[in-house]
Amino acid sequence: MTDVEPGVGGHSVRNVALRVLSRVENGRRSDRSLDQVLARHSLDARDRALCTEIVYGTLRRQRTLDRTLARYCKRRLDALDVPVRVGLRMAAYQSACLGSVPPHAAVHRSVEALKRMLPRATGLANAVLRAWLRDGGELDAGDGSLGQRYDLPDWLAERWGERLREGGEAWLAAALLPPQAHLRVSPAKATPEEVVARLAAAGGNAVVGSRAPGSVRVLDADREAIGELIEKGVVTPRSEGAQIVTGLLETGAKPVLDACSGRGGKARQLAEQGGLVIAIDNHAPRLAASRGLAERTAAGRLAWIHADLAAGMPSRRRFDRILVDVPCSGLGTIRRHPEIKWHATPAHLQRHATTQLAILRTCLEQLEIGGQLLYVTCSTEPEENEQVVDAAVAEAPWIERCPITEAPRGCLVDELGDVRTYPEDPELDGFYVARLTRSEG
Repeated sequence: MTDVEPGVGGHSVRNVALRVLSRVENGRRSDRSLDQVLARHSLDARDRALCTEIVYGTLRRQRTLDRTLARYCKRRLDALDVPVRVGLRMAAYQSACLGSVPPHAAVHRSVEALKRMLPRATGLANAVLRAWLRDGGELDAGDGSLGQRYDLPDWLAERWGERLREGGEAWLAAALLPPQAHLRVSPAKATPEEVVARLAAAGGNAVVGSRAPGSVRVLDADREAIGELIEKGVVTPRSEGAQIVTGLLETGAKPVLDACSGRGGKARQLAEQGGLVIAIDNHAPRLAASRGLAERTAAGRLAWIHADLAAGMPSRRRFDRILVDVPCSGLGTIRRHPEIKWHATPAHLQRHATTQLAILRTCLEQLEIGGQLLYVTCSTEPEENEQVVDAAVAEAPWIERCPITEAPRGCLVDELGDVRTYPEDPELDGFYVARLTRSEG
């Protein structure tokens, strides 16, 4: 029997948010956890939006919330049970940051949600939160360091602070903003203009994307209206940055290799151009999701192979075009996945880089002479980006950079011809792209 709870306003919203945040604290992804838990509860559009705001806002401001709460809790926060820790955070976030919710109501409803999950913890939670409210209920501004001001771990704030560009601290400030919502339209089923009109007819507001052909930017729309379009294969949720970088691969009539294909968004976009796309991934459930996406969206010609490219290629076939969107830290997407900043460490970057270089070596061996390979990450960090490419080029003298000379608005091309998007742009995540070619071998 599924756990379906009727939408009964405040308490139900906090019940869902508490369950999602507990999953994320235990290592799950925020977006998938939110979708899964929301699917089991019948919340109306307004309550779903509030629940989403509570989840992502709490994750974005986690360092400030913990610093504030620690002053009123006799035990270390990291020693508390997970539901208690995240319950305290979400109550404080609502009380201090959501003007639409009275502070005492936010605390009461959050404690009631915690009571349903872990009854023995309500006394502690009540004591901490009521003491904080009596003291003014404000968040601790901290010592003024970049990490404390912008809710980042110190190591990451220091890294990013050293790379601040002309925009000053815009990059750090933008990391605390909600992401823009974009859709990829299936050309076999609709045009972007038709999708915009359908969302408008349902009371929504959307515009045709300005930087990636086939994209739609959602300004305001009911999740059910978008969900219906997704279910029918008319659109797929896909960030505009991801659409831009996939579009940088100049495909033709020859088969294309989509290495590290994931759930199929890149393969589907490549297949729109008419050629055969061979999608490889080392995770069978992701390949199954890719097949399902292709069927729903009538994407074109695709084939799937289950293989771990870090260990080698399962065939000796060469390709004229290869897209390698390697597994990475995802630090360019922390607006969309704010939990990443609390989980990532410099050691993780090095481990990712080792795997990335192994995958890139395999794919370069499969590249035809004169062919093109795009190396892509959704990371902002050099260990996962140019340092991996530099190492691969140094190992293989028959491989060289093929500079990208033109890129859409919002993309920066460096002196080597590599492309970057930066998360201070309100519409884009942070991506890195290098284009390589093979001269012989």
